[in-house]
Amino acid sequence: MLDPQASLALAEHVADVARRLGLDIALIGAAALAVHRYTRGTEDIGLAVSVDPHSRLLGLQAALDVEGLQTELRLPDDDDPPGGVLVVSLPSNDDDPADVIQLLARNSEADLDAVREAAAPFDRQGQLESLIEQAMLLRGRQR
Repeated sequence: MLDPQASLALAEHVADVARRLGLDIALIGAAALAVHRYTRGTEDIGLAVSVDPHSRLLGLQAALDVEGLQTELRLPDDDDPPGGVLVVSLPSNDDDPADVIQLLARNSEADLDAVREAAAPFDRQGQLESLIEQAMLLRGRQR
């Protein structure tokens, strides 16, 4: 669950990016409830926008991705009353980098050029080379 300060900062940042794109937004979900003194846990911030999700919402998603935020766009379908949802969250602090380091360190036969090529589209933060270096250091200590 996001802490309240991080939640507020995330909502304000998304609102600023949306405004720069000419989009008006409204706070929805658990964060909106908290403004009215009813709090419950949440993992993200819900912001509603009344735009064409196939163009303008895609533009907002792209702008937030460039900002380093994690986004998931759910385009509307027959079972989606809101007409499209863009979920925005802070980059995770989970153990994924540690998992990558351990995986590379324990698999000395891994073709690092193939790893670089396969991982490049997902390396938004530019961390892959650092992770490979850490794995090589760890691999040297494990011998």
